[in-house]
Amino acid sequence: MVYNSEVESKIIKILKQDKSVVLIGPSDSGKTFFVKNKLIPKLEMEGYRVVYFEDGNCIEEKDCDFVFFDEAETLIDQKIIENKESQLYSEKYLQKVQNWTNKYSVFTQPAVFIISRDKEDIEFLLDNLKEVGGKKCVCLEWKDFKPSF
Repeated sequence: MVYNSEVESKIIKILKQDKSVVLIGPSDSGKTFFVKNKLIPKLEMEGYRVVYFEDGNCIEEKDCDFVFFDEAETLIDQKIIENKESQLYSEKYLQKVQNWTNKYSVFTQPAVFIISRDKEDIEFLLDNLKEVGGKKCVCLEWKDFKPSF
């Protein structure tokens, strides 16, 4: 996989402006690889303290400059997904996502939220997701192993 350093620079610029980023793309498309192997090491080389959580179940309070939440979730598109799948989210799942959202809000630092969605569901989030865990966010679509801006 080849990543353009411009991608790293744009995300880092957003984080340094004290804003958060939501990186949205299909499952298994390279989002996590990019974040863990390119973006986080670059930030650490610049002297920033970075914390990465692999999913909402692993979140615990830590001191850092930037925080990364992989496998993040939002319920803003709940009805769309439930209608598409002809199945309601379970109360257990809804409670789990609410718990994750509460954990996201503990961090005041700029964050990167990595969210997976099917291609046909991404546009709704790009147009409508403005915050996650109380953090105002810039949403970016991850396409073909490169986020598009």
